[in-house]
Amino acid sequence: MTGSTPLGTAPSHELEIIGLSKTFRWQKKGVPHELLALDSLDLTISKGEFITVIGPSGSGKTTLLRIVAGLIGFDDGEVRINGTPVTGPGRDRAVVFQSFGLFPWKTVLENIMLPLTVRKDVSNEEAEHSARLNLEKVGLAGFEHAHPHQLSGGMQQRVGLARALTADPDILLMDEPFGSIDAQTRLVMQEELLRIWSETRKTVMFVTHDLDEAVMLADRVAVLSPGPGTVQDELVVDLPRPRWEYDLRAHPRFAEIRHEVWDLIRQDSIGDAPPGRVT
Repeated sequence: MTGSTPLGTAPSHELEIIGLSKTFRWQKKGVPHELLALDSLDLTISKGEFITVIGPSGSGKTTLLRIVAGLIGFDDGEVRINGTPVTGPGRDRAVVFQSFGLFPWKTVLENIMLPLTVRKDVSNEEAEHSARLNLEKVGLAGFEHAHPHQLSGGMQQRVGLARALTADPDILLMDEPFGSIDAQTRLVMQEELLRIWSETRKTVMFVTHDLDEAVMLADRVAVLSPGPGTVQDELVVDLPRPRWEYDLRAHPRFAEIRHEVWDLIRQDSIGDAPPGRVT
């Protein structure tokens, strides 16, 4: 990673991704293989902005999010948060995965407290107080002592979101968090997320494969090209907020933006996908 923000200069964006490239390398039967997943990708996100990332299968959406989270490395380019290079996971970021990632032997409250209980500078009382506030925020007050297997998929995802909020990150990274729940619950969770975001104004990078979701949630939609992924276009979602107060899908502008996003993805999805793409 090269480059830095000049001394005395405030970064213009909270998250900066500049010329990002990532190649996966492995061996099969002694033969080396490699796959270029991301190629010179550029994307910037301002503080408090809600960005959705969408693209064809294999465009590297999840790879991008995991790099920003500091979970995997990269080969070329820069990832900076407030001007500081990302070199690994940090308290300034929290991830919400599609698979919930809850510990089955812990109660709901214990799962939500976890980001704080692992820190030595937060007392158990403070951790529980914060966890209970976020539990109430996601509508699960009264389920403190339940275990994950006793909850529906939508409720488990609420726990995952509450846990991320308890970490109080500057940036919330969400990897298709509603992809494994039913359609009705998904709509409810989208509205809940929008309400919480309107209160907290966290900076959000939200990976999705759902067109309606990408447009409904975002200030801006970043459309990735087929692998190797790069940002081929960014569309501003100039729809009024708060968006849960009316039928957004009936808004003429919603249909226009959705069509623009779909047109970009459809053009890239025509034909057979090359083997070995990474998502």
